[in-house]
Amino acid sequence: RNAYGDHPLVAVNNKYDPARIVTTPGNDPADAAAYDYWDHLDYVFDRAEAHGLYVMLEPTWGNYVSGTNSYALDMSSNIFTVSNAKVYGQFIGRRYGTRPNVIWMLGGDRAAVYANGDFRAVWRSMAEGIARGITGQSVAWNKPSAAWDRFLMTYHATRRVDPGSSVWFHNDQWLDFNVIQS
Repeated sequence: RNAYGDHPLVAVNNKYDPARIVTTPGNDPADAAAYDYWDHLDYVFDRAEAHGLYVMLEPTWGNYVSGTNSYALDMSSNIFTVSNAKVYGQFIGRRYGTRPNVIWMLGGDRAAVYANGDFRAVWRSMAEGIARGITGQSVAWNKPSAAWDRFLMTYHATRRVDPGSSVWFHNDQWLDFNVIQS
């Protein structure tokens, strides 16, 4: 949730459901019932654009895909699957894809592959969903398409021993540039 207590997603049994996004009619900041999580994010993007700033949009933190610590030993925070990552990606792609000051960054300080799990399919599904939300076209992470050229996207890996995005996604169509963290 954000500083105003607004949640981005519906919680079911104390666990967020990425396919159930919380939005409200209206966007008046003076009306708490109308001003939701996404309305405030719209405001942040507007302010950044007004000041000539770009926003690196990380659709989710990595622990919601691949575990609560950098070694993916505790999977209790995982909420994303291949199917709901695409639904969520489409929502945020539609909502923010036309903004000129967005750089998309998947990952969230996590590796894409751990000894006990390979999460590349989830990240790829989210990238495909974002692309569909932005372009209206169904694209595949491994097939060239002009749709992939309509936005800028990368992957935020963890800083420990992980080599960065090039090992997992270097040849994926959605990856525009590689990132490492020291």
